[in-house]
Amino acid sequence: MRANNQNFNEEQHTFITVEFDLEENNTPVDFALNHLKWDLMKLRSKKNEIEHGYLLVFSRDGANKLDFLRGSKQLAPKKIR
Repeated sequence: MRANNQNFNEEQHTFITVEFDLEENNTPVDFALNHLKWDLMKLRSKKNEIEHGYLLVFSRDGANKLDFLRGSKQLAPKKIR
């Protein structure tokens, strides 16, 4: 039975992963970008074997919203929309 198999390297496979990130109010840009970097590392890590990773970032009511968006595009220029 597959449920009793203890060989997790054979059994574990992540097809889709979604990370949610909410930056609101006046979160400092450096803090918000650091959070984004950690989420991107989790999604891009070969160790995690993620086939399709998505990062949904929401930013609202923040005085630093535009600075965060500019920094985000530098971290993942092809992926941020």
